[in-house]
Amino acid sequence: MRMILFLALFAALPASSPSAPTSLSVGNSLRYALSETNEEILEDYFDVDLTRGSFLARLRYEAFQPSEEKRDREGVVFRAAGVATRWATLWVGDFYELFGRGIAFHGYEDRDLRVDTSLDGLRLGLEGARGSLKAFSGRTPGKTTVFHGIDGEARLASWAFLGGSYVSRRPTSTTGYVSPDLELGVGRAGVRVEPWRLLGVTLGPSEVYLEGGERSKGEARDRGRGLFLSGGTVVAGAAVGVEYKDYSHMSLTAEGREYASPPPATLEHGWTLLARHAHELDANDEEGFLGRVEWQPVPMLGLTAAYVTAERQDGEPLLIEAMVETRVAERLATPLAVVGAWTEESLGTVVTASGTLEDTRRHLTVGGEVSFPLRGAWSGRLTYEHQHTEGDAVGEFDLDRVEAELSRAPGLSLAMVGEFSNVSDVQRGLPWLKTFADETAWFSLQGVIDVAAGHQVRVMVGSRPEGKVCAGGACRKVPAFKGIEVIATSVF
Repeated sequence: MRMILFLALFAALPASSPSAPTSLSVGNSLRYALSETNEEILEDYFDVDLTRGSFLARLRYEAFQPSEEKRDREGVVFRAAGVATRWATLWVGDFYELFGRGIAFHGYEDRDLRVDTSLDGLRLGLEGARGSLKAFSGRTPGKTTVFHGIDGEARLASWAFLGGSYVSRRPTSTTGYVSPDLELGVGRAGVRVEPWRLLGVTLGPSEVYLEGGERSKGEARDRGRGLFLSGGTVVAGAAVGVEYKDYSHMSLTAEGREYASPPPATLEHGWTLLARHAHELDANDEEGFLGRVEWQPVPMLGLTAAYVTAERQDGEPLLIEAMVETRVAERLATPLAVVGAWTEESLGTVVTASGTLEDTRRHLTVGGEVSFPLRGAWSGRLTYEHQHTEGDAVGEFDLDRVEAELSRAPGLSLAMVGEFSNVSDVQRGLPWLKTFADETAWFSLQGVIDVAAGHQVRVMVGSRPEGKVCAGGACRKVPAFKGIEVIATSVF
């Protein structure tokens, strides 16, 4: 059936009007790294996108020889074609999809996180002034699991909407239809209110969003629920936002991949040392709250304050974080940013010679960054971050990170990065502090050059510690590295 649809879509291409606009986009991202022990990493992504009139086609080729995770792979991992009109889209082949905020289903690709949750099958979308309807049927890459999904949304007015999603999962079978082993039903609603006055104070615009539902799977103990609530308004020029999450047994997995990604209700940091402790969401057992205020009392000053808490359903704490960030003179020649944060994270239990300890770590982080003009198109940037960590399982230690960057617009920068730790020999021997297993200081020289429009080369020579890359509640540990790394990206 899929082959018939492919042929029908390609047959429609020559029939397009000769004047139909045609565009071809070709992109390649190559990463090569050689460590001091002569271990090589080669990762290459090659993407092709073709558009002609209403016809769309996409292909992606990947080669890992090996990847950073020491996996070898080579071949076409994404190929699809479709047609798109003003009110409808039909996609045949590999596809991604998002229902609502992701509680019911979220298939996507993130190369930094090593996430690729595409499905292979059919996807249909209808879009109108008063609402939308989406449906799909697709198999996982290993062809062990089939997902079916349908999502609809009705725009009741310019200021309100209602929507809902249904997703089922079942194992593939060569002997006939198999009933779903998991089903999710999720509803959502949103309201937006234009500015209004209360007791002489102007509020708004204000928004409220609610998404929640249930997951059923066999016995009652495997059934789940999920709830996400967010709201925001503007009070006296300050933007105030809150988020609440409550997830229990809402994971949607197949072949080791997660096909749902509920909103994490946590902060994503631009500061390196804070980002090392970004929280990874557990959709099966987590409740939490995020509150955030952003205020710019004068054009030269911006303030951000945030508070985050997350815990398990039984009340066991997972994360508490409080942060204040100030940005001064953003519109002037020498912008300055200062941050202060306190973070407490629970990383489970560790077994020591004297017994079992809770690995709860408390981090006090301060940092600052200043940018300044130099002669002509040249500019400079200095960044300093300090983090003090303490905990019963790790003791006390400090981290310092310094970065000095020289750049020329457009497309040229050179940075020196140094990171230092005062962990003791005893602490370095702790297996749960493997970040510091061999080193207490890391240095690197990093350069970026835009060779031409759409073509960039990044080079790093030196060492960096183990760290985390996180986005949207998903994280990946990046191993420590010492050597040379080159990343070349091109878009034609």
